[in-house]
Amino acid sequence: MRPNAAPRPPRPFERLLEAAANHGEASAIAGDVAEEFQRRAVSDGPARARRWYRLFVLRSLPSFFRHFASWRLTMLKNYLTVALRLMNRHPAFSFINIAGLAAGMACSVLIGLFVAHEKSYDRFHEKADRIFRVYFDFQNESDGGQGAWTPPPLAEALAADIPEVEAAARYSPWPREYVISARDKSLVETGVKFADAAFFRIFSFPFLQGDPETALRDPGTVVIAKSVAEKYFGRDDPLGQTLTFRDLNMDFKVTGIMADPPPNTHFRFEILASLVSTRTAAGVRWTQNTYFTYVLLRPNASAEDLAAKLPDLTRRRYGPQFFADTGKDYDAYYSQEGRRFGFRLEALTDIHLSSSVADNLSLKGNAAHLKLLSAVAFFILLIAAINFMNLATARFAHRSREVGLRKVLGSRRRQLVAQFLGESLLLSLTALVLALAAIALFVPAFGRLAQRPLVFNDVLAGGFPALLAAIVLFVGLAAGMYPAIFLSSFAPQATIKGRFAVRGKGHAILRRTLVLVQFAVGFAVIFGTSVIARQMDYFNRRPLGFDRDHVVVLGRANALGSAADAFEAELSARPEILKISRTESLPGRHFDSTGHLLEGRPATEERTLQMT
Repeated sequence: MRPNAAPRPPRPFERLLEAAANHGEASAIAGDVAEEFQRRAVSDGPARARRWYRLFVLRSLPSFFRHFASWRLTMLKNYLTVALRLMNRHPAFSFINIAGLAAGMACSVLIGLFVAHEKSYDRFHEKADRIFRVYFDFQNESDGGQGAWTPPPLAEALAADIPEVEAAARYSPWPREYVISARDKSLVETGVKFADAAFFRIFSFPFLQGDPETALRDPGTVVIAKSVAEKYFGRDDPLGQTLTFRDLNMDFKVTGIMADPPPNTHFRFEILASLVSTRTAAGVRWTQNTYFTYVLLRPNASAEDLAAKLPDLTRRRYGPQFFADTGKDYDAYYSQEGRRFGFRLEALTDIHLSSSVADNLSLKGNAAHLKLLSAVAFFILLIAAINFMNLATARFAHRSREVGLRKVLGSRRRQLVAQFLGESLLLSLTALVLALAAIALFVPAFGRLAQRPLVFNDVLAGGFPALLAAIVLFVGLAAGMYPAIFLSSFAPQATIKGRFAVRGKGHAILRRTLVLVQFAVGFAVIFGTSVIARQMDYFNRRPLGFDRDHVVVLGRANALGSAADAFEAELSARPEILKISRTESLPGRHFDSTGHLLEGRPATEERTLQMT
C-alpha cells in the first residue's frame, strides 16, 4: 500500500455489508460506516479500525436481514396487488389464459396418472427385481406362440437343477367360480386360486395373521384376504376356522390372513388355497401346460445365467416326454429350420405391459400404448403452454408506459424482470389450482373409462408433486422471461412519450413460430384422436356374428350335474327360447391350447387349436 493511501476496510466484510445494505434506505448505511471507519483509522489506527469494522458488520447482519426480508415482503405484496388488479381489469383475458393452461394441465395429469398406474404393477414386492415368470416359446411350420402356462413338474425341476434359483412356485390361473360355506353363510366366490407353499416366500403380500412360510404347506389349507375374513367371520378370529369348498367337497383350514391385494398387481385372488390339495398338483407330464411358474433368484444370481441353463434343462426333462408322446427325438425335431421350443424368462415388473406372452390373469396393458399416451400428454401440455405464452406476451407488450414510469421512479431492471416473472408464475399457479380441482372432479369418470382404479390421492404421491411444480415453474418462467427481458430494456423517455411500439424481426419471428408450432401440434393431436376414435367406434360396432342383446348366459350351470339335461329340456319347452347351448367357459374369456390329429393321419400333421 502506498504511504499516503487511505486505509480500506477488510474487503470480505466490505462486500458483505454492501450486499446486506443494498436495498432501500439501508443503502445509505454503507457510506456512513465507511466514514466512521476512516475517522477511527486516523484516531485509533488502521488495525483497531478494521477490528471495529468486522464486529460492526457481524452485529448488524441480523438487523440488515430483517430489513431485507421486510423490503422483499413489501415488494412481493406490491407485485401481487398489481397482478390481481390486472386480472380483475381484464377478466375475460385472464379466464381464457388461465383456463386454457388449466385444461392442458388437467388432461396431461390424468393421462400421467394412467401411465404411472400401468408402470407400477407388481413393483411393491420387496424382491421384485429378482422375481421372474417362466413361459414357453413354441414355433413350427404352421403354428407358434408364447404363453405363460408351463408343465406341473417345472417348478420342482428348476429348484433342484439350477443353483441360481432360490425358490420356485406354481400358481393355478384357471378362472372358476366356487360355492364356499362357512358357518351359516354360502357364497359364490370368483377370486379363488391355488398356489404352492413357496408362493408367499417369493411374493411379499402383507400378512396380518399366520406364517407366510408355512401357510400353504399342508393340504387343506387356505389364506384369505381381510375382506373375505370379515365377510365370513365378522369380528371373530378367522385363524383356524374352516371354509368348505362345496364344488370340491373339501374343507380348508384358514392358516393365514393377508391384506387385500392392491389393484396394481397382475394376480387376481382373494382366496389362495394350497395347490397340494388338488389332484393335478402331482402331475409329472412335461407336455401338459397347466400352471404358471415363478422363480426367485438368489441375491447374487443373474437372469442371464439362469436363461442360459434353461435349454439344457428342457432337453433333459422335456425331451423324454416329448419322445414318449410323439415318437420324435427332441433335438432332431426342433433343430430343423422354422421350429423351436423352450422355456424363457419374463421379469415380474414386465408382465403387465408385455403383450407377446399370453396369459389369462388380468386386463393387460401395452408398453407401446403408454409411449403413445405419454407423447399425447406432452403435446397437450405443450399446446396449452404455448397458448399461455402467446397470450402472456401479447398482454405484457401493452404495458410499456408502466415500465417507463417505474423506471423513472427508480425501479431497477432486475426488479421489473422479477415483477413480470412473478405475475406469470402467479397465473401459472392459479391454473394449477384449477387443474387440480378439475382432476378431482373428473378422475373417477376417467378411471371407469380406463378400467383402472385411479384416485385423486395418486396426484399427491410419488413424483407427481415435483412434476407439477416443475410444470408451473417452466411454463411461468417461459411465458414471463421473454416479455420481462424485452420490456425491461426499453428507454423510459421513449415509452412515456408513446413513441414505443412492438416491432422488430426477432419479436415477430418468435410470436409467429409459437403460433405455427401450436397449430401444427394441435392439428396432429386432433387428427390422431379422430383416427383412434373412428377405430374404436368401428371396433364397438363391428358385427360379432350374433345378437348379444338376445343372448342370456347362465353361470355355474355345471353345478346342476346330472340334472343339466332335464334343466335344458325344461328351458327348451318355453316358446320364448329359440336355442340352447352349453359350454365349459364363456367364449372369448378362456382358451386352452390342445393338440389335434385327424384319425388315420401321421403324427407330423398334428395341429394346435385354441379351444374354449
